[in-house]
Amino acid sequence: MILRTSLLLLLLIYASSAQQHWEARGLNGKSITCLAFDSTGTLYAGTSGSGISVSDDHGGAWRHAYGQNAAVACLIVSDRNEVFAGVAGVPALLRSHDAGASWVQ
Repeated sequence: MILRTSLLLLLLIYASSAQQHWEARGLNGKSITCLAFDSTGTLYAGTSGSGISVSDDHGGAWRHAYGQNAAVACLIVSDRNEVFAGVAGVPALLRSHDAGASWVQ
């Protein structure tokens, strides 16, 4: 619960290994409930009430990928870079095979 609260309060924090410091990045005002990344470095953020957002540049810029009002409970990425999202309501489980561009039940 402490980690989740920290994520909610700090928005999204990104550690740059090249610069050796922490930097706040994007998703201002969104309650982040879960994070995941795939083997290409694409970052996925699930929120409580703002759906799923995706970043292809380590959190520098985000695009909305699913559900304006969706509450996302969990995100998991398979070894084939398929993204699975547990979302409150119907449908409860979504899958994306194209980095969040489209989602199917």
